[in-house]
Amino acid sequence: MKLNPDCVRDILLTVEENTGYNKEMVYASPGQFSKLSKYDHDEIMYHLWQCKDSGLIEGLENIIGDFQVKKLTDAGHTLIVKIREDKTWKKILKCTVSSLPTLIATADKIYSAIPR
Repeated sequence: MKLNPDCVRDILLTVEENTGYNKEMVYASPGQFSKLSKYDHDEIMYHLWQCKDSGLIEGLENIIGDFQVKKLTDAGHTLIVKIREDKTWKKILKCTVSSLPTLIATADKIYSAIPR
């Protein structure tokens, strides 16, 4: 499956919104979360595993057909800071993003170039 950066971003933002202290997110179907409703189940699951393998989320476990995400990692929070703003996100998408490490590196480069 081809990496969909928009799906990755929507997953990370959804995990951020739906987890917290003593609160885990349980994913069962795309329609369950508004940001994920535009993707099919297989695409979401593929990208959830990519996020886990890249160290952006923690605790992706299959619990009787539903998938539990414990939290964002520090790397996940750091990436969200860099990709949250639509203006920055559009700049990132103009670059070739073929893998999560490439997405992370591109986000780092573009975010660090923004004057503060």
